Amino acid sequence: MGSADGRRRRLSVVLFAGCAVAALTIRLAIAANTYGTNDMRTWAGFARLFHERGAAALYALAPADVPEIPYYHYNHPPVSLVLLSVVNVLSGWGLAFPLAFRLLPSLADLVTATLIFRRLGAPSEWTGLAGAALFLFSPLAILISSYHGNTDSIVVCLALAAVLAADRDRPLLAGSLIALACGLKLGAILTVPAVVLTTRPEQRRSSLVAMGAVSAAVWIPGVILSPATFLQRTIGYAPNGGHFGFNVLLNGLVDALPHDQAPWWIARALRFAFMRSSRVLIAVIFVLTFVAYARQHLRGPALAAFGNVLFLAFTSGFGTQYLIWPAANGLFLGFGWAAAYHAAAGLFLCLLYNNLSQGSWWYVSFFENPPWSVQASAAGIVTWMILLAWASLLIDKLLRSRWRNRGAASSGRQSGGDGRRSESTMKRTTGTVT
Repeated sequence: MGSADGRRRRLSVVLFAGCAVAALTIRLAIAANTYGTNDMRTWAGFARLFHERGAAALYALAPADVPEIPYYHYNHPPVSLVLLSVVNVLSGWGLAFPLAFRLLPSLADLVTATLIFRRLGAPSEWTGLAGAALFLFSPLAILISSYHGNTDSIVVCLALAAVLAADRDRPLLAGSLIALACGLKLGAILTVPAVVLTTRPEQRRSSLVAMGAVSAAVWIPGVILSPATFLQRTIGYAPNGGHFGFNVLLNGLVDALPHDQAPWWIARALRFAFMRSSRVLIAVIFVLTFVAYARQHLRGPALAAFGNVLFLAFTSGFGTQYLIWPAANGLFLGFGWAAAYHAAAGLFLCLLYNNLSQGSWWYVSFFENPPWSVQASAAGIVTWMILLAWASLLIDKLLRSRWRNRGAASSGRQSGGDGRRSESTMKRTTGTVT
């Protein structure tokens, strides 16, 4: 039996390695033969300014100072400067900037897939292989890392590594990794509660100390570099409303109503209030994450996925790169839902990028805000509806577990000690969903 298990394990490792090589080849082929989206062009401008004028200029310059970069606003936290340094070195070695930049997210995808394979493969090698293969060959993951041109794939990798480190009783590593993820993009803050709660209570202090120390090392230099504008541009940043989710409904309502009449002004006010609600949403998700941990015993990457799914379902700001956020940890929350999400989001990105590039796939620009095709718009709505259904199911389970626990507590009070023992047994047997 042991020999058969060993052969099965070795076969799964070989198959995973083959999938990883093939997936990386696909990513590098795309990165080498396309320019990507306007994000790629913006990052190229950031890299040039960083090389010519230094780090402080990135946070101090105003749009009028950099007319060649449309909508200039460097809002990326300081770890992005390390990324730019590495990309500039790779460009100096002869790699074209789009390939040099997208090489790092593509490699990050391989690390993410390895983490999925190892963790999901603990109970079953084939489950781990299926999850890793889904991520490696998902058009969603491929297009965000090797085509779009942003840092989100690296953030996903760091955040997943952090929450898995917390679940493996490595609090110092967990705190350091999530601090680095937040230092690259603030969207990683959604995973902070999952990291803290997953860490064992007696180790949380170590995790928080590591998180605080690394965060200080990351953020304090930025304040020193540009004290007047750094915090306002990074922490004060709010994402723009996009053609996704409830924004689509609100935009449609504003467009459908007669202009300059009371209903139109009310609809505009609602849209404006919703677009400024991202911080409220994050606060609500923090509370719900704690409730999911306490009531449902969610922990690890499943708990992180809980926050990411809720955010994308109800978000007021959107960029297509955000779609990658629940793509890895969502596999630990529900494989079927995650697979449906990958399929819908991948189709959405394929249709949208093909539409906006007019079929060339060389370059896509969102700056001109061109109209989306009916097919791309429909795929975007389907993707959001899957997220909304997934989030609604999670909230429904959360509410049901809350009422069940209240009922158990009430029963315990009525039956005395036997009820308390029954509740204790229920808590022990509920276990952890990972």
